[in-house]
Order: sequence, then C-alpha cells, then structure tokens
Amino acid sequence: MFKILKVAFATIVIVFIFSGCDTNKKQVETPNYETTQITPNFQKIKVKGDLEVTNNLECINFEDIKNTYTPADLFNGIYKCVEKDEYEKASKLFTVALVYAKFDTLRVVDKTAHQVFAVLKINLSQKIGEEKTNKLQNVIAKNKEDFCKYFEKLEYPTYYPRYMIQHGIKAFTNPNDNRGLVDGFNPTKAWNEDIKIQYAKCANNVEITTKKKSLQKLLNLL
Repeated sequence: MFKILKVAFATIVIVFIFSGCDTNKKQVETPNYETTQITPNFQKIKVKGDLEVTNNLECINFEDIKNTYTPADLFNGIYKCVEKDEYEKASKLFTVALVYAKFDTLRVVDKTAHQVFAVLKINLSQKIGEEKTNKLQNVIAKNKEDFCKYFEKLEYPTYYPRYMIQHGIKAFTNPNDNRGLVDGFNPTKAWNEDIKIQYAKCANNVEITTKKKSLQKLLNLL
C-alpha cells in the first residue's frame, strides 16, 4: 500500500512540474477587478476601468471641452471648479457630462452599467459636501434656460465608453465578452434625434419653453 501511495504522490508531483513548465498552456490570469475590505464581512469589488478617468481635466471653460472627454473626465473637472468656487464653469461641465452619459446609455449594451452617471454624482457630492453640492445645484438650475444654447455647440462623443461598460455586471461576470456596444449603432441619428430632440427637447436652436420640470429633473445633481 505504501508503494502505491508513493507512486501516486510521485505522479502528482511530476504532473505538477510538467504542467508548470508547459509554456503553451494558458497561465492563470490576473483578476480584472480590485477588492477593498470595508469590514470583516464586507468586501468592495471594483472592475478595472469602472469610472475610469482618461483625461485629468482642470477647471476648463465650456469652449475647451472636447468630444473625447468622458463624463468621468468631466466630473474630475467639475470637482476642481467647485474647489475654486467656479460654479458657472462647473454647471456647464455638468450639463455636458449629463448629455454625454445619456448618449452612452444608448450605445452600451449592458443596462446595469447605465447607472454610472448617478454614481458619479453621488461620488462628487460626497467629495464636496452638502453646502457646495446645494450651491452647485442652484447654479445648474439657474442656467437651465441656456441648456439648448450650449447643446447646439456640442458634437457627439467619439471616445470608447469604457468608464461605463466596466461599471456593468457583465464586466465582472463575463470579462471576455467584447460586445460592449450595440451592433449597428448610428451615432449621428442617436445624437440628433434621440438626444437632442427626444431627451433634451432641443430643436431648431430654440430654447426650451415646455417641459421645464422634466428638464430640471435631468439636471438635478442629487
């Protein structure tokens, strides 16, 4: 019996050694997520790329916004504007982040990822505090009449919305699925019809005169 055990053990060791030396076999991949221990019984899991900032923006002017800036990038700029008491600039960046995020929900397949804009708002509010959040909200509300005027100067986003795709449950459960975007998505149609007319209620460069309550809901920071 001892001989049998020795043979079996030797076989396991040999298999293990040769398996480790086989360079053609797929190695164990590094997880695509990061974990943070919040409490002994609770662990926070964040997929890499979730809320990813690709451009570390300062408090930029509206005229300096590019359609390669993601909402995550813009919220970084919003935070810096608030810290400098530049609430007018912050409110315009917020408006752009809003419409860009809505556009992204039309092209990102995973619907569980669409809540990312709400998370960005919550994170910002937690960073700047209640007083500054309320002040920013008031400036955003004050500028709502100019919403369409600013919208007319924007172009649809051209960045890959990784910040949103990686926020969805599929990025965790099926990281090798590359179908992040809707097949056959038409960005021009989505921007000019779905976003400009149906969502923002802007058409023919005419400022909004109806559904102001609906607009205010869109612009709410919290």
